[in-house]
Amino acid sequence: MYINNTQRFPYPLRPEKGTGYRFDADAFAFECKANEARAMYHNPTGHMISRHGNPVDTTPYKEALSRLPKTDMWEWVDIGLFGSPRTPGLNEGVIMVIDLPAIGELPYHDRHRIMREYIPPEFNAPFPHVFRAPVVYNNCGLAHAREQMLLENEKWGVTIWEGFVGKRLTSPYPINTTNPNKTTNYWYKERFV
Repeated sequence: MYINNTQRFPYPLRPEKGTGYRFDADAFAFECKANEARAMYHNPTGHMISRHGNPVDTTPYKEALSRLPKTDMWEWVDIGLFGSPRTPGLNEGVIMVIDLPAIGELPYHDRHRIMREYIPPEFNAPFPHVFRAPVVYNNCGLAHAREQMLLENEKWGVTIWEGFVGKRLTSPYPINTTNPNKTTNYWYKERFV
């Protein structure tokens, strides 16, 4: 993203608050929401910013970031960072791929298919260096997924999973370079812990 010939980082998308049980299952996918710190990573330069726009030291995530595909589709990567202080001693240096803003004009279902081709989903900790959150494609499966998430949290004694993010299947990834607190009505989050 360039504005006045100066590179600008897009901020990670922020979902609005909502509940997955009220949405049309044919219109939404429900990603398991993890207890991670959001960041935006620029693959070609190796620079990363937090959800608030602050620089992030990539050193703890060097191994994980090196495993991301090096193609134009993966120029910008919306990711979740694991490890201290959120899950101390568990999943240190792990990243979760959330979305691909570089191809944000494509609908979510196409972006998700592309991510799925490169990065496997994982539900049980400890996680591999790079993974994607599991996705539930019908709201009937949300109760079962919630139960599994709570069991995983209990097993490790730390909050790993905390809810769902409902993403409209046809939604783009709107680029936002001006306000880190701006939300999108294409995504809705529901926390249960």
